[in-house]
Amino acid sequence: MLKRRLLLGVGLTALLLLFGSLLAAQSNEIILTIAVDEWQMDMISDRVLQGFYETHPGVKIVTVARSNDENSYYGLNTSDIPDSLDRAEAHFSSADILVVS
Repeated sequence: MLKRRLLLGVGLTALLLLFGSLLAAQSNEIILTIAVDEWQMDMISDRVLQGFYETHPGVKIVTVARSNDENSYYGLNTSDIPDSLDRAEAHFSSADILVVS
């Protein structure tokens, strides 16, 4: 368990360093990903985001479809914590912004 936490900590640190270097290497455009359910993809369009784009120049929103497959995260499953943590990691790293109800 300690080994898993150590590997997770090292992985997160590496990810943060990579993210920071990518931001420094980027041009002036900031790209944010937003994960929505597949049936909501049509709701997020450039027309809907026009007001956001006008007040936040240089920021671009990219939508990512999230399907309701076996990799979805529905909360902690205490009978299989490692699997539940893997699902949580996959879910929460799928985009910069997650739409929740």
